[in-house]
Amino acid sequence: MGRVQRDRLTIRRTATGYWVVQRGAVQLAGALTREAAEAERELLERLHNRNRRRSRLPGRAPSRI
Repeated sequence: MGRVQRDRLTIRRTATGYWVVQRGAVQLAGALTREAAEAERELLERLHNRNRRRSRLPGRAPSRI
């Protein structure tokens, strides 16, 4: 409960008409259309959630190939 909430991913349009996905002041992805930027944001959120789930899994022994 005492965790600091991470900044949300936001979409904004630059002065040149390019759409960017940002977390705070950091630009994480960009696209030519808003729809494409929204798809990028969804992908970044899914990847973030996936990494959070994986970090909670108990450690496994490395596979031998």
